[in-house]
Amino acid sequence: MKRIFTILAAVLLTAGVFAQSPEKMSYQAVIRDDGDALIANTDIGMQISIRQGTPDGTAVYTETHTPTTNANGLVSLEIGTGTTSDNFSLIDWSVGPYFIKTETDTDGGTDYTITGTSQLLSVPYALYAKTAAGYTETDPEVGANTENYLSKWDGAALVTSTIFDNGNIGIGTNDPSKILEISKSSGSGAQIDLIDLNSQSDGLGSGSKIRFRTSNNSNTLARIGVVDEFNFGGAIQFEVNQAGVASDITTEVMRINKSGRVGIGTVSPSTLLDVNGVITATGANFTGTTTVPTPVDPTDAATKAYVDALLTQIQTLQNQPGIVKDVDGNLYTTLKIGNQVWLGENLRTTSYNDGTGIPLVTENMSWLNLTTPGYCWYDNDAATYKATYGALYNWYTVNTGKLCPTGWHVPTDAEWTTLTTYLGGESVAGGKLKETGTTHWYSLNIATNETGFTALPGGSRGQYGAFAYVGISGFWWAATEYTDPIYAWSPFMYHNIGDVFMSFCMKYVGISVRCVRD
Repeated sequence: MKRIFTILAAVLLTAGVFAQSPEKMSYQAVIRDDGDALIANTDIGMQISIRQGTPDGTAVYTETHTPTTNANGLVSLEIGTGTTSDNFSLIDWSVGPYFIKTETDTDGGTDYTITGTSQLLSVPYALYAKTAAGYTETDPEVGANTENYLSKWDGAALVTSTIFDNGNIGIGTNDPSKILEISKSSGSGAQIDLIDLNSQSDGLGSGSKIRFRTSNNSNTLARIGVVDEFNFGGAIQFEVNQAGVASDITTEVMRINKSGRVGIGTVSPSTLLDVNGVITATGANFTGTTTVPTPVDPTDAATKAYVDALLTQIQTLQNQPGIVKDVDGNLYTTLKIGNQVWLGENLRTTSYNDGTGIPLVTENMSWLNLTTPGYCWYDNDAATYKATYGALYNWYTVNTGKLCPTGWHVPTDAEWTTLTTYLGGESVAGGKLKETGTTHWYSLNIATNETGFTALPGGSRGQYGAFAYVGISGFWWAATEYTDPIYAWSPFMYHNIGDVFMSFCMKYVGISVRCVRD
């Protein structure tokens, strides 16, 4: 069932003053849904009951109506003319108080889900007159009164009240020095309750307000008020006249909401202090931070909008080709394929990213027997092969986790699979990754290099430390061990085939490395 809010703006009016009382009252209400939108041009069901004594007291009269709201969500009806088995004329208005209870079904039926009760603070004159006409007044006994004090009726006599009037008004004091002075000598502190019975809108919001006016009462200078933030949570508003002319129009400049958050320039503070605008702080003792749209000073804090814009710029730059430098000072291009960012060249560093050198091993049997990190150049000829093909590393070097530049790493087997899957699978990925032509690959090279990856046939250093396959095959390490721990995963490509073969090598073998960004 849809929940709604009914904003009661009840207008309880008699039809007029006649010799015969009219036996009915006019009633109006504005119907809204839980999003505060008007329920317009809709048939609704309503039940009206007059209750005696308390809001839940005896129902002395009950009737139902099926009115239609107008284009503004307003429903109008006359109490006393609905469908009922009760007699409206039999209500004795002299034995109140009386309360009017409304129950509403927005679907037009009798499944009333929304209720509201309000007290009839003054009985309609024409209805009360027929009862008062038969009342015989007797003179009250006037009790002792004190000078300048207002009297009050205690049910039997006029007695002295606590309100003192000597030109200034004092409540609880007989010596007021201001126009209004309130004092409480014992118990809890003095309290003034401003009760907004009808929630009528006044300026910026609905609720009780204290207004400050000019001496000639022609201009509102400022107002302090309370607005209902729904769910019975009140916010304090501070409004000022910003027009610069005689006017009753005020603008809200600050609010304290029901959670204790202060908003300046905003009616929806999201933090303990939320300022929409620039804060200027001066003085030698200021040591805090200031949130500004564009930070300039050391104590400035950037707004969320500024940080979001900066983050967008960073992400844009991250998606563009760039340059990465390793710890040796070698420069590499980068490229983005799918959601991965790769180095555009084979690694050729001779040091870990912490600056520690990697052992260079040239002698064949020493290379074969390695169980620790090591690197070499193809054919031990750095001058010919370093710049083009990069270095050859054994898997022990990869496994240190420090081989790639900071912020980058040797891809795992899963990350190589992510790459080939994005390119359409292993059977076609090789052609999309390899450099075209036969400058470095042997003839019959099947390649488009549409990714810009420019995979090259750097060969390998394998059995007995021998070098082989340059120009024929390219091999690259994955950072993932194979199921047999003497091997690790190593995808490779051939010159005359467009596949990427997900294979494995013994860990002492020297092959190429490509890095992927963390």
